[in-house]
Amino acid sequence: DSPHVEYWSRQEWKHIEAHADVDEALAAGGGPLRYPRHAHVLYLDVGSRVRGPTCVWEAGRGEDGRPPRFAGAMTVVPAVAGRVLRFDGSLQHAVPRPADVWLAPFVISQSGPPEDFGRSV
Repeated sequence: DSPHVEYWSRQEWKHIEAHADVDEALAAGGGPLRYPRHAHVLYLDVGSRVRGPTCVWEAGRGEDGRPPRFAGAMTVVPAVAGRVLRFDGSLQHAVPRPADVWLAPFVISQSGPPEDFGRSV
């Protein structure tokens, strides 16, 4: 157990690839992968055109005790101002931009003013 908390903020809706949060210093030193007990996302302010959900994949059994990249069903949580999302800290999660980017047959680009595509978490 660790008494530490990591805080970060993002002022714009960006595409964030699937990942699990780990103790990066421990992992870089060759140590075991250590995950937080819980992960939280607090959506503070959400632009009028933001659809940027947080996608969380179910846990599964991976190789060498590591979680598999995409084990099972995905839960999609839309970005709504004031919403708090809490999930097991070892789970893979991502933020697609645009929200349907994984379904598109080609690259999609979106740009515009911050009030349309801003996202503070």
